[in-house]
Amino acid sequence: MQTTMSVDPVVVSVIVPHRDQAALLGALVARLLALDREHGLRAEVVIVDDASRTPLPVLPDSGRVSLIRLPEPRGPGAARNRGAAAARGAVLAFLDADCLPGRGWAAGLAAFAVSREPGALAAQYDADRAGSFIARFSLEELLWRERRLRPGQALAAASSCNLVCRREDFVRSGGFVEDPRLAPAEDLEFTARLAAAVPLRWRPEMAVSHWFRGSWGGYLVQQFRYARGGAYLALTHGPPRAGSCLQDRGDFRRGLLGAAALLLSLALAPARPAAAVLLLAAAPHAAFLAGLGARRGAAFALAAWPATALRDAAWLCGAAAGLAQAGLRGLRR
Repeated sequence: MQTTMSVDPVVVSVIVPHRDQAALLGALVARLLALDREHGLRAEVVIVDDASRTPLPVLPDSGRVSLIRLPEPRGPGAARNRGAAAARGAVLAFLDADCLPGRGWAAGLAAFAVSREPGALAAQYDADRAGSFIARFSLEELLWRERRLRPGQALAAASSCNLVCRREDFVRSGGFVEDPRLAPAEDLEFTARLAAAVPLRWRPEMAVSHWFRGSWGGYLVQQFRYARGGAYLALTHGPPRAGSCLQDRGDFRRGLLGAAALLLSLALAPARPAAAVLLLAAAPHAAFLAGLGARRGAAFALAAWPATALRDAAWLCGAAAGLAQAGLRGLRR
């Protein structure tokens, strides 16, 4: 992968792919500039707009924020590659436009930038900015996965919503695959290659707040896309390995088992409603729901029960779509 600008070793480049999230992007840029002043990051912010259909926010004319517009949608992977090629920093920090970092993120980034620590850093979310039930449920799903990870643990893969690496490691790993059929699993594919080259460490203290989708429709479409991309990735590049902060083999297995339990319970419901309820209660997500009840209360856990069933149905449909895409790709070869 070729870069287009000279590298300044004291500059951190924060790369933000963006599409149709103007209000969130404006808040993120303001926060980044404030954290830069507070922590002395000497950061630049590189925004890559993936052919948004809505107007962009007015960005500060500070010399620290640059905007790259793609003429047509190419996906977040291509946007991140374009931003990395234009960035000046020796350290690249990838953030999504719907994230909002805090002091822990800035302190961790500043320490990594001045250290000679090898490898890369990954974190995800620790707070929800939307506030709806489905947004809180989405956050709990992520926190459930994160609780099995230890601070500093080496990961097999991670999300690129909150990822920090050195420029030379990004270039050596080849950047993101620009295949729209892989989205949104292109970050799992890239970070698996990155983790094979350098240690990829879990840093929960660098977690950011996130604007989760607040509607059922948006949530289910997102889960469908996750499963579609994950299934396509599994067939074309191999399944996600254990030790990811996102879905790994165990998560996909539980999702598919949960979908099978949902279908069987629906078949049993007319004749044996009690058996159908017991089947769902014993589904692979029982431990998650029990933990949710302990943290959020029984009422929240009961409301989350149908949400897990609907998510499993979306995963089943998404996985089928991803398998079909991979099959068509194989036939065309």
